[in-house]
Amino acid sequence: MKACPNLHLISIAYAFNAPRTSPAPHRLFSHLPNLSGLKRLCLSGPSTLHILNSSLIPYGSLPQLEDLYIDRIVIEWKAPYLSPPSLRTFHLSNSQSIHRTWMFPSNSPNLQNVILEDTSSFFRGGSHIEDLYQFTHTLTSLSALRACIVVTRIIFDPSKFEKLQHLTLDLRALTRDRLDSTLVPTLLFDQIPPALVTLTIMVPFYEELDIATSEYSEDLQKSICQTLTQALRSGSIPYLKIIYIEGSTAIWGSTEEEFTILLESKGIKATFVLQMMWRRGTTFLSCFPSEPHICDLGISVET
Repeated sequence: MKACPNLHLISIAYAFNAPRTSPAPHRLFSHLPNLSGLKRLCLSGPSTLHILNSSLIPYGSLPQLEDLYIDRIVIEWKAPYLSPPSLRTFHLSNSQSIHRTWMFPSNSPNLQNVILEDTSSFFRGGSHIEDLYQFTHTLTSLSALRACIVVTRIIFDPSKFEKLQHLTLDLRALTRDRLDSTLVPTLLFDQIPPALVTLTIMVPFYEELDIATSEYSEDLQKSICQTLTQALRSGSIPYLKIIYIEGSTAIWGSTEEEFTILLESKGIKATFVLQMMWRRGTTFLSCFPSEPHICDLGISVET
């Protein structure tokens, strides 16, 4: 089969209402030429049925592949394994692993950007959060969004990523619902990656929150607030330039004056989108004003 060095992008997706009898996409790959020049690959399974990646993802070496996006797929790498040594960005969305297998492609020593969006590991011997730690020396950008389900208790410590510059944490992915038996990683936020440039913390606000879930979410915010304050005081995050925080006014509002002084002195641009919370009986309620309380506390300094 002839090579096709000018083919740089492939995107394959099932139709929204694709029937279960739809042909497996691997048949498409079997008719494609050698993919040695491929740089970006986007693969999306059907919305009604997760399919094994073994029937969707091409095997063997993709020496120039830099971006890989996988959506609605059950991860189960099988030999011959996909080998993308040039991979820089991996976006995993609405996907899961059932058997013990890496959720990340093998032989990706240069992986820099990872986005985990609504992901699940259902194998008791490990999780995709543990898999992340193989990239502690290369990752520069990490996002955990919407949901992150595991079946064994695991600590998630962003400070282990020594080159991390951009961190986005959606606390929905790290907050366990008391009424749900599933587990989420335990966020350890007692240190901030020293090379961090941007920090984004997102907190979901619901009209009604289970009290245990809400208290845990607030505990996470308190931990982040305390660590961030200490880091700003000590100067241990000299490269930090942008902060975006969604959270409770009761937690972040009390630090507004100190943050104003610290951030202005360091030239950090910070935006806080805060909501007022109060209790009624055993339920936390969030107050949604006509416009969110947005505090622009920093001064952006260009040098």
